[in-house]
Amino acid sequence: NANYSAAPQATQNVVLDPGGTIGGTVSGLTGSGLVLSLNSGTQTVAVSGNGSFAFPAAVASGTNYAVTVQTQPTAPPQTCTVTNGTGTTSGGSVTSVTVTCVNNTFTVGGTVSGLAGVGLVLSLNNGAQLATVTGNGSFAFPNPIPTGSTYAVGVSSQPLGGTCAVSNGSGVVGTANVLNIVVSCAVLPPRVIPTLSPALLAVLGGVLLLLTVAVLSRRRSRLTR
Repeated sequence: NANYSAAPQATQNVVLDPGGTIGGTVSGLTGSGLVLSLNSGTQTVAVSGNGSFAFPAAVASGTNYAVTVQTQPTAPPQTCTVTNGTGTTSGGSVTSVTVTCVNNTFTVGGTVSGLAGVGLVLSLNNGAQLATVTGNGSFAFPNPIPTGSTYAVGVSSQPLGGTCAVSNGSGVVGTANVLNIVVSCAVLPPRVIPTLSPALLAVLGGVLLLLTVAVLSRRRSRLTR
C-alpha cells in the first residue's frame, strides 16, 4: 500500500556506566619508591608523598578490586600496609583505601665477654633504654628503634668486683639489627693491704711508749704543783 507508513519506533536512552577510579590516602610516607598495585598489577601507581592517590584508569561499576603494596619504600626503609583495600565498585570513584607507612625498626646490641660479677647495666642513648646483663654472650636492648636513628651505648653500672668498657658503641641504625657492639669486662685485682715489718713495728712501739711516758709525766707534774 502506497499510503502505508511504518509506526514510529520507541527510542531508548542508553546510559553509559561512567565507572570510576580506585584510590584513597597515604600517610606516614617518608621514603621513596612506594608502588601500589590494583588487582595483581592490572594497574600500578607510584606514590611519592602523603595525601590522596588514584590509579590512572577508571573501572566499570560492579568491578571487584584489591589494592596491595607492590614495592615498599626505601631511603629510609619503610613498611606500608593497606586497609580497606578490597571491595566492589558501585558507581563513582572509590576514595576510601588507606595506606599507612611506618619506618622499619631494629634492635641495638652486641656481645659481652669477661664478665664475672653481677650488676652490669648498659645504657642506650643516655638512659633512654637499659639492659641488665647477667652473663657473657649476646645482648640487646629491649625496644627496637627506627632506621636512621643514632645510638650510643655506655655502661650505666659496673659489675661487682669488675670493670667493663664499650667499644664500637655508637653509630646510626641501618637496615638490620645492630649486632657489633663489644663490651669487654675484667676482674679488678684484689686490694693489697700493706704489712709492717717486725723492725718497723718495734720502732713504732718504742715511739708510742715514749709518748705515753711523756704524757704521764706531765700529768704527774701538774698534780704535784
